[in-house]
Amino acid sequence: MLVLMCSVGPDRLALSVSNVIEVIPRVALQRPSDAPGRLAGHFVYRGVPIPVVSLQPQSTQSGNRLSNRIIVVEVPVDSRREAVGLLVEGATTQQLADSDVATAMREGRLRSQWGTILLDAAGMFHLVDLETILPPELLATLFPPVEESLR
Repeated sequence: MLVLMCSVGPDRLALSVSNVIEVIPRVALQRPSDAPGRLAGHFVYRGVPIPVVSLQPQSTQSGNRLSNRIIVVEVPVDSRREAVGLLVEGATTQQLADSDVATAMREGRLRSQWGTILLDAAGMFHLVDLETILPPELLATLFPPVEESLR
């Protein structure tokens, strides 16, 4: 399984590239004054404004570092698919052995707030479950239902 490795504070995260649309450098974000705490802001992605969610706890958000990246992922919202940015530190690809991932998932290895905990040569990392980090309640806030008359 090919994953995108990134950092959020002290945690190393792995996100399946099958969920990733694109990785872009940190860009200027516009944050509405009434934005929920995890919303870092919005930016225009391919002509459409999309929300960017910070995975960092608010108390440790790291400003605009050169190593910050926005991972654009596609998530299901109602009967449509929407793009959401995830604000993280760094991003590199890594190949995980499919058998290691399958074994960890089957055996119900340790889980964290991010997903299943796995090991590699550099130590522990978390195989991210998008539904865990972008729960339906958060997506409903970011993408309010579209009224039938506006569709």
